[in-house]
Amino acid sequence: MHFFNPVPASVLVELIRHDGTTDAVIERARGWITALGKESILVRDTPGFATSRLGVAVGLEAIRMLEEGVGSAEDIDTAMRLGYRWPMGPLRLTDLVGLDVRLGIAEHLTATLGDRFTPPSCCATRWHVESWGPSQARASSRGRAATSHARRPVFGPDSGTLCA
Repeated sequence: MHFFNPVPASVLVELIRHDGTTDAVIERARGWITALGKESILVRDTPGFATSRLGVAVGLEAIRMLEEGVGSAEDIDTAMRLGYRWPMGPLRLTDLVGLDVRLGIAEHLTATLGDRFTPPSCCATRWHVESWGPSQARASSRGRAATSHARRPVFGPDSGTLCA
């Protein structure tokens, strides 16, 4: 099962089926998910499942659009919020989960599924230099990773220019 953060506020749970999963296990898991007040989708055990693959694909394309000057970060995000009724745009979502997390998923998907998930080089370079997502901030507070750079939004209003 793949839960989304924050778990109490998120309704969706991806139920992952691998070759050895029986129908009885799937039905039992669905019942438990329903009892939690959540909704499940059933996907095959593949890299990124459904949601991470879709989220990374849209997020990477939004970064490429920003890099190409198609629109500002705010306008690209607004397009998805208003045009597709997303609760937040893909660039804001990348700031929320952390560019480090997005790039880690993209690199894994590139290695397993091919070049369509290759991240834009500008953001790969920038996150190594100045962007630390929430996962890095948590790791740093536990002493596992340390940086002298404060985390700041990569795409938000205080981020400066990403792909300059």
